[in-house]
Amino acid sequence: AKIMSGLVILDYLGPEEEIEISRLAVSMPEPSSLRVGEHLKVKDLLAMMTVESSNDAAYALFEGAGFDENHFLNLMRAKADALGAKTISFNNFTGLDISDTVPGAYGSAEDLLAVARASLTSPLWQFGEIKEIISREGIKHALKPTNNLAPELTPLLGSKTGYTDLA
Repeated sequence: AKIMSGLVILDYLGPEEEIEISRLAVSMPEPSSLRVGEHLKVKDLLAMMTVESSNDAAYALFEGAGFDENHFLNLMRAKADALGAKTISFNNFTGLDISDTVPGAYGSAEDLLAVARASLTSPLWQFGEIKEIISREGIKHALKPTNNLAPELTPLLGSKTGYTDLA
């Protein structure tokens, strides 16, 4: 879900655009180091979302795009379909489980491979190498990667790890 969210974000926001972090973004589950009122570039939030699977960053990007959630989910579905992932389904833009029985998103390994292949030229995959980001206010955020295998997989073109209980 976060990969598709990132791809959709890049269709509407430039990597250098700034987003102000809201209280709602910071209140997302599994908190990151974001602070209310700080300003970060889209590329930095995408790095945070990709490298450490930050739900705060995902929400900040969603807010920055200015769409309501249903419209954003429709954009994600259309993008997935255009990239050849015909059976992938999104119930939210973070991939967090909705409940104990309803996932935030699901799709086959074949769908995920189709998305990865079709999006390899996207700048999204370049942000996974960022280790630290700095807000306009000078607040430093050291990113904590979730991909423990990255150092063993060379050359790595891009990666995104994360899971939920249902996954």
